[in-house]
Amino acid sequence: MGSSPSKTSGKGSSKGSKSALDQARKQALDRKSQGSNSNQGGLASASVPNPAAAAPPVHSSAISDSVVPIGHTAYTDGTYNGAPLPPDEEERMKTLSALKVLDTAPEERFDDLTRLACMIFKVPIALVSLVDKDRQWFKSHQGLAATFTDRKSSFCAWTLLPQHPEVLVVENTLTDARFKDNALVAGPPGIRFYAGCPLVASNKMRYGSLCIIDREPRTFTADNCQMLSNLAEMVVRELEKEVLLEEQRQRSEMLSQENTQLLRAIDAFSEGIVLVDVSLDEWPVVFCNEAWESLTCFERDQIGSGFWQHFSLPDDQRNKVRAQIETAIEEQEGFDLSVQFVNRTTGEKQWIGLQVSECEKGRKERKGLHSCTCLQGQLSFCRIA
Repeated sequence: MGSSPSKTSGKGSSKGSKSALDQARKQALDRKSQGSNSNQGGLASASVPNPAAAAPPVHSSAISDSVVPIGHTAYTDGTYNGAPLPPDEEERMKTLSALKVLDTAPEERFDDLTRLACMIFKVPIALVSLVDKDRQWFKSHQGLAATFTDRKSSFCAWTLLPQHPEVLVVENTLTDARFKDNALVAGPPGIRFYAGCPLVASNKMRYGSLCIIDREPRTFTADNCQMLSNLAEMVVRELEKEVLLEEQRQRSEMLSQENTQLLRAIDAFSEGIVLVDVSLDEWPVVFCNEAWESLTCFERDQIGSGFWQHFSLPDDQRNKVRAQIETAIEEQEGFDLSVQFVNRTTGEKQWIGLQVSECEKGRKERKGLHSCTCLQGQLSFCRIA
């Protein structure tokens, strides 16, 4: 009897242990199943990245054609390397050097334009930036004390690239992979917004840019881009003005030397010779030699006045003469022309015969080198009417 309770107790204990073991096994299987599902879910998430998380920063401006898309990375090793060199860098540098502007003194004409840019766009900084070999140098720097920065940190160097056709806009530098680690963003002047329009030379090379900068992110519209582009064109005209003036001076000097030699030779002729500009209705007299003066009583102080103010033709012959002139210019063949004039000394009417031909200056003009077409009239005979 004493052993019965012990036997009963052992049987109950064995049954309870089996039940507990089954429950533990079930819980373990449940945990294993849950863990497996959890791991599978984690692997799935890792193997298919979230597109939104992987996408590069997106430019938020409403501008499309006039703004370069933002988001490509200029460096991959954590080191900021700046903009790559444009493919025409050597030719571009020659064009920039020809300006002879680098390291020159500030000029009010450029400062006026950067001040105007600050006023129009309500920004603290506007620059005329010329991108040199290893630096960007500022011909005008409104709102910024520095006169240059290294090219590596230059925003404007990006405007030299052919894929930036018009205006480069960075509305928020902190979300742009190219510029967020730039020293000019991380440190002074703390650039948050940038818009730069290339300064395009007459030969299509790019000197640098006219840019505006803000320390706060902002938007920039297509109209804003057009206005900045207009200001950039004004900057280019000012940059190239001195070069164009020098080219014109050299060209005028060369033509003057050529003309002086020609006129000296013509003056020595015993026959009367006159040069007239037939591109204008009245044929302004460009030159006459001494023989022409003595034979026609035309005086040199009348040079510049119209040939037809002193010499005349019947009206019905004027159109015929115009046709002959066109033929002479196109075919480089001369023709004869008789005109009437009043001898200022005797008061008598006289007729003179001219051998008319296109002079060398006229042929050059058709190639775009001169602004007038000249015909040479050489006296062939003179008779009293």
